[in-house]
Amino acid sequence: MEYYKLIREYVGTKPLILPGSAVIIVNENKEVLLQQRPNGSWGLPGGLMDLGESFEEVACREVLEETGLTIYDLKMLGVFSGKDYYCRVENGDEFYSVTAVFQLNQQVVF
Repeated sequence: MEYYKLIREYVGTKPLILPGSAVIIVNENKEVLLQQRPNGSWGLPGGLMDLGESFEEVACREVLEETGLTIYDLKMLGVFSGKDYYCRVENGDEFYSVTAVFQLNQQVVF
């Protein structure tokens, strides 16, 4: 079970700090790879950290799970956090995201 789901069993909908990673993948035509989320919105490949993972490991694992691409050679662009990254979702769960955003330094064809 994913770490944040285990924590939710104890804290209910109260705010959590959820670390994760996202990756900007650009092809030779300067197009950015996006994925459609279950709610219909579009976003960068990425997801939440599991216990023991680094931000880089999260980035690589999530891209593989979501796109089938094996990536390496990441460059960190920044970490986004703070009060502007608070979210309350439809089921009432609250969280503050801490997201490390990476750029892929290798060429990808898609």
